[in-house]
Amino acid sequence: VGVFPNLVTFAVLIDCCGDALLAEKAFEVFREIKHWGLTPNVISYTSLIDACAKVGWPERAELVFDDMLSNGVKPNEVTFGALIDAWIRVGEYNRAVGVFNCMVSYNIIPAPSLGFALLRLTRKVGALEDA
Repeated sequence: VGVFPNLVTFAVLIDCCGDALLAEKAFEVFREIKHWGLTPNVISYTSLIDACAKVGWPERAELVFDDMLSNGVKPNEVTFGALIDAWIRVGEYNRAVGVFNCMVSYNIIPAPSLGFALLRLTRKVGALEDA
């Protein structure tokens, strides 16, 4: 009788890799999900997007997001927050606002903290008319 990993186990491992700035390792762990016969869910994908954000890889985060959508996994507010953070960390404020607009198109209401952060961001870059 053995203990087998589940999606929670993998999400925790991906989060730990992200916290340690080991994004490539996070991708390896993500690939293991399918090896164990599991299907990645929104938490798995969001953890990987967040790992990409932490090491300054917004383009890869965006690719993970696209892969998530193509596999029929619906993003949530946390997913969008991680993707927005990825773009903000590298100073791509307009891209962050674009992700926010995408989130609104999914009819996801942002938490007040995210909305206020983006409002401050748009003021910072002189794009208040977009806020």
